[in-house]
Amino acid sequence: MKKLLILTFTLSLALIVPVTVLAETLTPAESELIQAAYDGSLPVVEKLVKNGASVNVANEQGRTPLIVAAFKGHASIVEYLQGKDADINAQDGGGYSALMYACKRSFNEIGEFLIEKDADVNARSKKKGVTALMIAASLGNVKMVNQLLEHGADKGIKDRFGATAEVLAKKRGHAGVVEILEVQPAVETSP
Repeated sequence: MKKLLILTFTLSLALIVPVTVLAETLTPAESELIQAAYDGSLPVVEKLVKNGASVNVANEQGRTPLIVAAFKGHASIVEYLQGKDADINAQDGGGYSALMYACKRSFNEIGEFLIEKDADVNARSKKKGVTALMIAASLGNVKMVNQLLEHGADKGIKDRFGATAEVLAKKRGHAGVVEILEVQPAVETSP
């Protein structure tokens, strides 16, 4: 029992948010894989995957190694895990995907890679209903806004408060993003 408590405490500190890893749900190798993805240790990630750790395992918050690596900006690990069939569209407990975290943290290289590998550019978070485009627009990230729009991001989607990406960009004073969104045609949806 002491080992489980120590492991839980260590992971809680490392992931910044409180994390309880249930011994019944994660093997030690799977816990190590999530931690190695967080730490940016590609050799450890490779070794654990080679030895059978699932690339789609998720901790109690629903964060997979891919989501954790994207959150931390570890591009080489994101690329490796995607190459090992990690679920590119997995969402954590709040509904945030690796692409959303890449946008939120302005890791453009990772965001572009995920988009090129067909990440869902219109996936919505569970609590707020935001998309990657809304996140990038609210941060004034012109490069990601353009990438997302070029790959079919729907500028007309509204979050649970009724705001679109354009509204969020206006609220934050990102005139360049607003300009892009104003001239971008809306995505046609079938009835």
